[in-house]
Amino acid sequence: MKGLIEKLKRKTVLLFGEPASGKSFTIAHLSRKLLEQTGKPGYLIWLDTNLFTDYGNQLEEYSKANIVKVTSADWLLRFKLPEIFKQEKFDYSLIALDSLSGLEEIVTKDEKVGSPRRNLLLSQTARILTYWLSRIAQKWNVPAFLIAHSSVVFEGSWRYGVKERPAFSRRAIKNVDCIIYHKLKLVESGNGTVKNEIVWKVVLYRSLKETIEGLEFSPLKE
Repeated sequence: MKGLIEKLKRKTVLLFGEPASGKSFTIAHLSRKLLEQTGKPGYLIWLDTNLFTDYGNQLEEYSKANIVKVTSADWLLRFKLPEIFKQEKFDYSLIALDSLSGLEEIVTKDEKVGSPRRNLLLSQTARILTYWLSRIAQKWNVPAFLIAHSSVVFEGSWRYGVKERPAFSRRAIKNVDCIIYHKLKLVESGNGTVKNEIVWKVVLYRSLKETIEGLEFSPLKE
């Protein structure tokens, strides 16, 4: 865990994977473990409506994180994220925004199906979002996670070594330092049965000092 977080400090991390594969739980787990190790809770920004439920209440209790529930993209981008960057201290172990898909629903709720403004709005929103997350990560020396669903649709070419790709704008990747593919992998347990295990695969890691691209590991075991 400590080794992972050290490598991700000051970096904006795009974490993507299939819906209902445990991305939100994994971030909640990291928040809980880091609180135990550092005394600092996680700072989780929730936009998905499925987190405004009993399941979200359970995650909040489990993670012991500071939770901010957002229903306005304008408030998040123009006020909340700049406020976090400008404040005098940030006593948290990580910041995570869950998720880009939830933000998409908020941004496009008033757009008609097929509206030409839709992609433009999403591209602009993703660029502003990753800009602030990058500044927050670097100023406060923490990892900044942006969670997204995987999708067959990606704006631009995808060259990062896995066929799965995030529902994300290529233009916003310029502010992303690390891309991690979150997946479920079938593994044999000790008694011969098979179970799903959460695995992270690093598909992009920007650093001149080292590379961890291609690395696969279980974040729940670190």
